[in-house]
Amino acid sequence: MDLASQAHALVVLLTCMVLLCWAQERDYTVKEEQPENVRIGNLRKDLDLNLDPNIRLSSPLQFKPVYKTGDVPLVRVEANTGEIFTTNHRIDREKLCSGVFAEKRCFYEIEVAVLPDEIFRLVKIRFLIEDVNDNAPLFQSTVINISIPENTAINTRYPVPSAFDPDVGINGIQHYELVKSVSEFGLDIIETPEGDKWPQLIVQQYLDREQKDTFVMKIKVEDGGNPPKSSTAILQVTISDVNDNRPIFKDSELEVSVPENAPMGTSVAQLHAYGCRSGFQCADPLRLQQPDLCLN
Repeated sequence: MDLASQAHALVVLLTCMVLLCWAQERDYTVKEEQPENVRIGNLRKDLDLNLDPNIRLSSPLQFKPVYKTGDVPLVRVEANTGEIFTTNHRIDREKLCSGVFAEKRCFYEIEVAVLPDEIFRLVKIRFLIEDVNDNAPLFQSTVINISIPENTAINTRYPVPSAFDPDVGINGIQHYELVKSVSEFGLDIIETPEGDKWPQLIVQQYLDREQKDTFVMKIKVEDGGNPPKSSTAILQVTISDVNDNRPIFKDSELEVSVPENAPMGTSVAQLHAYGCRSGFQCADPLRLQQPDLCLN
């Protein structure tokens, strides 16, 4: 092999060694909310670092974590052994991956330098943070108001604002129910292809605002944790009015006496009509365009 070929082979070998050093990765899994000093793994063992006895090291083998500026160290690496432990800093999955809704997997990443220089490599470590059921699902408001017209057909559905739970998987929202229900309404759950659950209120009986104009129920949401966490909200349904009642005159017949010499325009009687528009007693007087009966 000539000198040029040897030089080319050496360059290729060095390039491969550099790429190998920088391409190493290792994944671990750790549950959130773990206490301090919980052992996660052993980097020296998991990287299978079999040192060549012919290589003389300038210093003992060491593992030095490299944190990003401003990062709170959620794990620590023992310099001499490579063992990985949790720290006194709380691992909060929802805080660590806040705003990440499309991807439900949450990772925490660090890099660890393996020293000394004779065996140097930079290892990227990814920690998959497992969710625990540390949050209860909550409605955005403690009182939910829905307005439904009184002429709504049976089996008509109305969406109810969903609750929110930052936990994922089985620890997320699994169930809705009406705790204090009424026969006029039921509840159904629609599940999306992404697994989200949307509650819907179903009209089960004919509604009559003149009989009852407001229904107050309680809706409950529950996650799938063990034990499950839940919360409730007041669900208030207001029945809106439609023009489904004719006005009624107070008197079905009216007799009046009129003097024969009464001038034109003399008021001889006043008419009263009522509408069944806002209450069981149907006692709302309606304004007539010409309430007075006059001579023409």
